[in-house]
Formats: sequence, C-alpha cells, structure tokens
Amino acid sequence: MGMMAVHNAKSLQTFTSRRFLWFLGFRRMSDKADLSLNGGLIEGVWIFARHGDRTPSRSLCAPHRKEEEASFWKKKLPPPDPLTALEKLSVYFPPNIHESNGRNFVDVSRSPFGFLTKIGIDQLSTNGRRFFLRYDNHGHRCPTTGRPDPDSFLHSWYVRAYSTNYLRTILSVQCFLDGLLSTRCYNPMSSLLPDDPLSDVYFQNSKPYLDIRVRERATDNLNAFDRNPKLIETLVTEVASTEHFLKNDAKACNLAARLANFLPGLVRPGRKTFGGPSGINWVEATDHFVCRSSHGVRFSRFSEFENDDSAEKLLEAMEYRTILHLAWRFRQW
Repeated sequence: MGMMAVHNAKSLQTFTSRRFLWFLGFRRMSDKADLSLNGGLIEGVWIFARHGDRTPSRSLCAPHRKEEEASFWKKKLPPPDPLTALEKLSVYFPPNIHESNGRNFVDVSRSPFGFLTKIGIDQLSTNGRRFFLRYDNHGHRCPTTGRPDPDSFLHSWYVRAYSTNYLRTILSVQCFLDGLLSTRCYNPMSSLLPDDPLSDVYFQNSKPYLDIRVRERATDNLNAFDRNPKLIETLVTEVASTEHFLKNDAKACNLAARLANFLPGLVRPGRKTFGGPSGINWVEATDHFVCRSSHGVRFSRFSEFENDDSAEKLLEAMEYRTILHLAWRFRQW
C-alpha cells in the first residue's frame, strides 16, 4: 500500500499516469492549510493502493484439471461468497458506479479466478485499523467526542474514496474503511491488533458512512489500461518492438518454454502476451508463484507433475527469475 501525506492537491498530478486500482484521500476539516501556521500538523493523506491478496487471474493447468483447481480456490474466497461480503459492506460503504462502466464488474466472468481472498479481506481491514490508530492516537485528529467513533472521525477528516470497477478493488477499499471506522459490518473478528484499545468495540449506524466512487471510465485516472485500452496497446507495441526490448525479452525464451511445460495454460490460443519473443503472459506466470506462496500451496499442484518432487524443485528455482523478468518488463512501460 502506498501513502503520501500532502497539503496541496496539485501533488496528485504526479500520479495520474500510474496504474492504481483504488484511492482514498482525507483532509483535515481546518482553515489552517499552511504547514507553517499549524505547527506541522498533517493536513491531508492520500492513499494509492492495489487490491489485497487474490486468487490467480487464470487457471494455467491442463484443461481436465481446471474444475478441480477452481474448487480449491473457491474455498479461499470470503465466506459465504464475495457478493454476500459486498452486500454486507455496502450497507455502510455502497459503490457509486458511473453508468459508463456498465452493469457488471470487470473481473466477475472468471470466478473464482482473480477474486479477493479471505487473506485479502483481513489484510485491508487490518491496514485500515492501523491507519485509524495512527491518526487518532498520535494527535493528528481533533476528536469531537471523548470516545472515538466513525462520526467523530468523519467530522474531523474530509474523506473521499475511489475505485476502479473491479469487485476485488471495491471490496478492498470497503474492507479498509471497515477497519478504519471500526464498523465491522463484515467479518467482525478481523482487523484486531495486539494492544488495540478498541478491540471490543464496533459501531453501527442506520445509514451509509461513505460511498465508493467509480468515476466515468473515459476520464478516470486510476487505471490507464481501462481508460484508454487502444492507446495503451499502441504504447506497449511501440515499446515491445524496440531493439532493447526484443533483445532482453528473448533471453527469457528458454525460461518461458520451461514454464509452459509445467503450466500449459501459458500457451493457450488467444492469450495476451503484451509483446516480445518470449511468447507468454508474464503476469499470469508470476501469479502462479505469488498466489501459491501466499496460501502455502505447492507450485506443482494441479499440474501433470503434482507428485514429482524434482518438478517442484525446478519450479521453485524458476520462481525468482519469473518475478524478476516481469519486473523488468513493467519498468519498460
């Protein structure tokens, strides 16, 4: 999660070309915006972040094992299901989605792949709780009551929340706010920290506290890939056709071929590779390692080499190189 403490909205211009998936900003309800006049008190906080822990974006195993893998990842989703979690969190933090985004979330068609997990829910709730304790206990807030509560916090801070039109990102910002304001409208046992003075407190309200805004698709600056996919495709093509990119991506061809031997979904028809001679989608390849590491799952699980310890060791050896190559490709854009 990224955070920047600022007192001038122009600072946000620095971030307009980046790919963030949700954004939260809160400013003090104060006339003293000049840090030279207020003793250095923080006037505003802008948080740019991606979603929490999620399932892999796609199944990369052989077709006859896809249902088995899907059943496994369904058990990692928020219980009883993500839409129920959304419904409960929307009581206090309803999505406010501009009509240009259509009726469906971008990421719901491949369920359970690409969905926020139970781990992700707890990550964001805990982070929200930490932010509350920081901006309450360290004197960055002016409480209006003797006992902190959501209304007091929102009275002291001018809060706005924005997200892209993905179920996992909207749930992520909802869970962050759930922890920040101690509403615990979903999974009330999450976001408890050691020595938390309010660990036994949660608040209820008869109306929403804050909506999650998904802005007009053509002008939203959180995700340039969604805002203008044709432009991004052109830019990616230009970068991927340079001599420097072609030379360095070609060095990963052998690694790509070895990965595809274990993960045949990397070479499926119609896949998006985002250019280069290596010929695979490196985001999906990295997903395979990151998501399994997060949940303690063997890299060879659901492959044709599932019970082969030597294959597992080979995949372990390829993990770092895969992530490293994806990081290099990202830096080229």
